[in-house]
Amino acid sequence: MKLSSPLIRAVELQKGLNDEARLTISVEPGTITCVIGPDSEGISCWLRIMAGLEFFVDGRLELLGRDWREMDRESWQQSRQKIGYISADSALHSVQNIMDNIITPAYYHKLGTWEHLKEKAQGLLKQAGYTDQASLSLLPAYVAPEKRYLAMLVRALMLEPQVLFFDNLFGKIGVMAKNDVYKLLMERVRQSGMSIVFNTRNLDFVSQYADALLFVCCSKVLKFDDFQQFQNSDDSAVTEYKKQYAMR
Repeated sequence: MKLSSPLIRAVELQKGLNDEARLTISVEPGTITCVIGPDSEGISCWLRIMAGLEFFVDGRLELLGRDWREMDRESWQQSRQKIGYISADSALHSVQNIMDNIITPAYYHKLGTWEHLKEKAQGLLKQAGYTDQASLSLLPAYVAPEKRYLAMLVRALMLEPQVLFFDNLFGKIGVMAKNDVYKLLMERVRQSGMSIVFNTRNLDFVSQYADALLFVCCSKVLKFDDFQQFQNSDDSAVTEYKKQYAMR
C-alpha cells in the first residue's frame, strides 16, 4: 500500500553557511528522482542530507513525516530501516560471509526467520543477476567488487525500505548487471511503492523513468518536474551541461 504523504520533504535546505543554493523537494511514494549535474561532490552531499545522514545549516527536513531536527536517537535509528543509502563508500562486514551480511540486518529487525530470509535473499540475488552461489559463503575480501555491490543492494532491499538513496548507483557494476538492477528496482517501485533517489549521468534513463529531476551545480540546485521541463530550461548552467553531455 502506498502512503499518501511525502516520504522525504525538504524545504529551503541550505547545506553550508557560504552556500547560496537552497533545496526544496518532496519525494512521493513510488517515484524515481534523478540527481544530475556537473558538481559530483555537491550531489553526494545533497544526497546524504536528504537521507538524514548529514547536517545542514538552515531549512526543514522531514523523514517519513517527522522533523529531522526533532528526532531522538531511537527514532532516527528506526528510520534507517525504512530509508536506505548506498554509496561507493558503503561496505559489508568484513568478518561475515556474503549471505550472512545480506540476512543479518533483516533478521535483527525481526522481518522473518533465518531460513525464510535466506530464501528471500536468494530470490533477490537472482533478480539482481548475482548467480555465483559459491561466493555467497566467502568473506567480502575474496569477492569481486561488482558482487559486493550487488550484495549491498540486496541487503538494503531485504529491509523493505520505503525510499532508497544511491550515490553512484551503477559505478561498480557492468552492463549486464545494470540491466538486471534496472529491472529489479523498477519492479520494486511499481509493486511496493518504494521510491528511489540517485545521481546519474545517463540522461536516456532520466528521460524514460524520472518523475522528478534535481540539477546541481556549484551555485544552485534546480528542481524539474520532468525531463521535458529540464530540456526546455534556458538556465545558463543547464544549457552548458546539456552541451557537454551532447559532446560525449
